[in-house]
Amino acid sequence: MRNIMHQLQPYRLRLVILAVVIAVLFIWHPFNYIANKVDAETGVLTNKSATPSAFTAIDESILSPARQRVFAILKQEYAKDPKYFDKTVMEYTEGNRESWCADFISWVFAEADTELINPNSGYWRIPGVLTLQTYFKDNSAYALADSDYTPKLGDVAFYIGAQTPDNSSGEHAALVISVDGDQITTLGGNEGTGIMRLRTESIATNLEKGLVGYGQLEL
Repeated sequence: MRNIMHQLQPYRLRLVILAVVIAVLFIWHPFNYIANKVDAETGVLTNKSATPSAFTAIDESILSPARQRVFAILKQEYAKDPKYFDKTVMEYTEGNRESWCADFISWVFAEADTELINPNSGYWRIPGVLTLQTYFKDNSAYALADSDYTPKLGDVAFYIGAQTPDNSSGEHAALVISVDGDQITTLGGNEGTGIMRLRTESIATNLEKGLVGYGQLEL
């Protein structure tokens, strides 16, 4: 028996080493995965503890002062992980329980000293997507999605259709973060299940979701 146990000792040691390696990999891999998890289908970063590469890839030095201010606010608000109707969202809507994609854009522009003017009230907040779209059109600051205009950080992407990114209505708006080739990254409020989402998808996919044009932050 002693002879058998002696012969098994090297194998037992190997099993112990193997168990330690497996344990280390198990501990490291899930946390590394969770910290950087991106939904493969939607391109949405699903964990806010990681710094999104869509943000870190932006060269802020080439942005205008207005776009720099907008970008700083977008990063700040995204980190808050706002949800429908939490305290942060209610600040965007001034306490109104409503679809808040246009409210969020209005709030960001006001905070960045690029305040919008509601054509119906003269106030800074424009809660309706179509009214927001009309604002840009009336100010000659609107480009069609199929034009040769390349949207820039801080511009507004407008969606009209049966299945827009908010999954609940035929009208939606989101702020552009960047365009890289045929890929566009946007940050939109009230997307999916009433959350703020950072999406990187092809422009073709966005067109399928109703992308119709862009409101320009600056001409």
